Amino acid sequence: MNLIFLGLPGAGKGTQAKKLEEDLSIPHIATGDIFRKAIKEKTLLGEKAKSYIDAGELVPDEVTIGIVKERLNEEDCKKGFILDGFPRTINQAESLDDILDDLSREVDMVIYLKAKISKLVERLSGRRVCPNCGATYHIHNNPPQKEGICDKCGTELIQRSDDKEETVRRRIEINEEKMLKNTDMDDLSMESLEENLKSNSVYARVTPKNKLNIITALKNMNEIVAMTGDGVNDAPALKKADIGVAMGKRGTSVAKEASDMILLDDQFSTIVEAVRQGRVIFDNIQKFIHYLLSCNLSEILLIFLSIVIGVPVPLIALQILWLNVVTGVFPALAMAWEIPEDGVMSKDPRHPKAPIITNRYKFLISFQGLIIATGPLISYTLSLNNGIEIHSARTIGFMTLAVVHLLQVFNVRRKNGLGYDKTFFQNPYLIVAMALTLALQIFAIYTPIMHRILETTSLSYDMWLYVLLGAMIPNIVLQVIAFIKKQRK
Repeated sequence: MNLIFLGLPGAGKGTQAKKLEEDLSIPHIATGDIFRKAIKEKTLLGEKAKSYIDAGELVPDEVTIGIVKERLNEEDCKKGFILDGFPRTINQAESLDDILDDLSREVDMVIYLKAKISKLVERLSGRRVCPNCGATYHIHNNPPQKEGICDKCGTELIQRSDDKEETVRRRIEINEEKMLKNTDMDDLSMESLEENLKSNSVYARVTPKNKLNIITALKNMNEIVAMTGDGVNDAPALKKADIGVAMGKRGTSVAKEASDMILLDDQFSTIVEAVRQGRVIFDNIQKFIHYLLSCNLSEILLIFLSIVIGVPVPLIALQILWLNVVTGVFPALAMAWEIPEDGVMSKDPRHPKAPIITNRYKFLISFQGLIIATGPLISYTLSLNNGIEIHSARTIGFMTLAVVHLLQVFNVRRKNGLGYDKTFFQNPYLIVAMALTLALQIFAIYTPIMHRILETTSLSYDMWLYVLLGAMIPNIVLQVIAFIKKQRK
């Protein structure tokens, strides 16, 4: 079992955790204890932690996370653990998620303990410790038999620096500053709440009105707000948020009707998976559009460039229609099954008003369309210059353009990197689509019925050399550019 105890210093987390440690036979991991161990051993992280603890400040997240990660990887934590006072911040919580994911573990329960501030100060400032054997006492609740002397070894007891009253009050003050209660929120103007949100992430005992104010303030700050809830009182906030998420199992019908999304399993991790899938779908939509537009633009530019250099038009209308309707559609549709890019969840969220095709994509489509068009134009003009008759030359240009379009798949399918990688084999639909497209193209140039419809001719082995030359040049150029970009990153 994996448990987390949270609460202000002195709330009783350690006492309750130690009892469960004995009952469940799992280690009690208190950040204070592992800090003191690191300080005693004078490790690098221990020295850093000491300077903050002595000043009554919270130890920075990177130090705390590093020490906790090392502890959770130890052998005695395999059956379970009890975390005492960790995580305290969103960053720590996210880091704990990552640590547990690596260990294939998850938290079973989180328990928050509360006590009055005066009681917390009394508990903490009254603690005394034996520096020799480590025995702990309390001047009120568990005093030694002889004042100031350890019962076990006779060593003089000490008060730890972080248990001194002024340090304790400072620690509690810092923790309290991180939490704003509804009684405080009611007195804040919208401008003050917006300012408060920049430094606070925890709000306790909030009312439905408070939730609405928080969402309004976040939206005023141009944030995209998601709200989770299950009760009737959550409905207004669910409706107000950009994305309202209701619980499917324990959520009320009112909450479900007010929400945009319902978690059927009531697991917050499902939201993360939904975001991941949404990003993958959006990426694949961009790839679909990128592929079709770059291929279609190449056909237009091929015709335009042939007119500019004064050669006969390399494609007839039916051949263009064939490329658009028959051979271009299948690879584009197969893009919907492309696997996720690396780091899909580490990217910044896109602006909700940003277009699907950004200026970067417009330039990329235009540039690639031009490069793609040059390959068939080279094959077509070379074949004409070498005395090949017009129908065969057009068939060479037609076939070259179709092959270049197939190879364009590899320039589109990976946004950052080369398309020629092992992930290609993880999309069987794309493999089938490319094979089908190539088969249809072969059918178009080697069957008599298509000769009459598309005005094509059968290509000899020598003519295929023109096709391969014209198809490889654009692909090599674009892959070299992609490789250079990847190296620079």
